[in-house]
Amino acid sequence: MDIIQKFGNAVSSMSLEDPGKARRLLLTGYRLQEKRLLFFSDKKLPKSGQYVARIVMKNIIQALSKPENSAMVSIFVPGELLTAAGLTPYSVEAMSCFIAGTRCEQTFLRKTEEEGFPETMCSYHRVFLGAALSGLVPKPKCMIYTNLACDSNMMTFPYLKQKNMLPGFFIDVPYDKNEDSVKYVADQLRELKAFLEDVTGKKISEEAVRQAVNNSNQAAAYYHEQLALRKEHDPVTSLPMSCTRFSCATSWRVRRRQSSTRNCFWKM
Repeated sequence: MDIIQKFGNAVSSMSLEDPGKARRLLLTGYRLQEKRLLFFSDKKLPKSGQYVARIVMKNIIQALSKPENSAMVSIFVPGELLTAAGLTPYSVEAMSCFIAGTRCEQTFLRKTEEEGFPETMCSYHRVFLGAALSGLVPKPKCMIYTNLACDSNMMTFPYLKQKNMLPGFFIDVPYDKNEDSVKYVADQLRELKAFLEDVTGKKISEEAVRQAVNNSNQAAAYYHEQLALRKEHDPVTSLPMSCTRFSCATSWRVRRRQSSTRNCFWKM
């Protein structure tokens, strides 16, 4: 048994008796990993990959250590408004990946099944639900979710919202992309701004949102530039190229939808 498995077993057993203590142990491991990424990064990754690894690790640590400043979100929730509100957004999928990487996910899968959720439900959501229900993942400031991509969003978020009495906001994204759909989502983003101001007790300035959107658009532009550079050869990933292209195409379509909605948000 290697050290990671021993660590995962310790977190698992501890989470059933004292989830707060288990979380502190988990955070100790993650903070050590953060130092490793800073001083002994994986040289097989490009510098951009090393940077992203550090940023994501920092995000997960903040979500676990400062839940009062964090927001639980589903994948494809636009994070610009949350950033402008001073909240750290973290996705169910990202948190589940880190928990699984620590090899303590089996305890939380069983916890979710005991709660009555089916084995056929998305594994990311089952791991997260179990961790949240056990108390390993603390209650965030609020939650924001959409109906995009994964049906499990419509089980995980409403259930935890009711179970933990959390402030929540749902963004309903229509299937068809047209002018009416864009206006419909833009109206909801205005409501989200008001929701976040109510939850945090802070006003969100237009300048803060514009800065967050500009940063996001710049990151998206860099992302597409690097896709063009690595389209013929990718020494990092082990995914089949067909899967990589599908993932990138999906990301591009969603990003275009979000960009159209953001523009409409400020024009109306």
